[in-house]
Amino acid sequence: MQLEGCAIVIKWSKVQSAKFSILEHQMDPSSNFSSYRSTLKAAMWRSAGATDERQRIVIPFFSLLVKDLYFLNEGCSSKLPNGHINFEKFWQLAKQVTEFITWKQVVCPFEKNTKVITFLQASPVLLENALALASFECEPPDNNLEKERYKTLKVIKVRDYMKRGIWALPQDLILKGGLLEEEEEEEEEEEK
Repeated sequence: MQLEGCAIVIKWSKVQSAKFSILEHQMDPSSNFSSYRSTLKAAMWRSAGATDERQRIVIPFFSLLVKDLYFLNEGCSSKLPNGHINFEKFWQLAKQVTEFITWKQVVCPFEKNTKVITFLQASPVLLENALALASFECEPPDNNLEKERYKTLKVIKVRDYMKRGIWALPQDLILKGGLLEEEEEEEEEEEK
């Protein structure tokens, strides 16, 4: 799993490289996420025999779980060629749904932080371009490729405002390193 192309990877450089390598290996999509699936099986095995509530928690990669359920349902016929019900298909579906229900029923021993919950529920879900732009606004671009990407993202943001009929640009685009200010700086650099 390579994250180098994403602007968000800047923050990942601060994560201990050994821990990041383990996470990268576990989430490697090759062989239909075989490494993740092995890790999940081990977590399920530990959870089943755990006495400590914290060790009983299993949090699956939800989108992969949904994908598996979808392909199991769509990829296997509900009836066999002889017209009988395909019990194997329904057994596999029931098994996966039962595992999910079991994970969901585990009592979480951690105290809920209402401020964090409120923040997460109120936070907008950003698309890739918006995430990259937010990342550059937190940490300015380092090289020419990143600077060009940042400039492109700001132009896309302005076009989006214009499409929606918002003609007054947000203050952050005008005042804080926005398009106008950046173009003036680039012209000054070119003159030098």
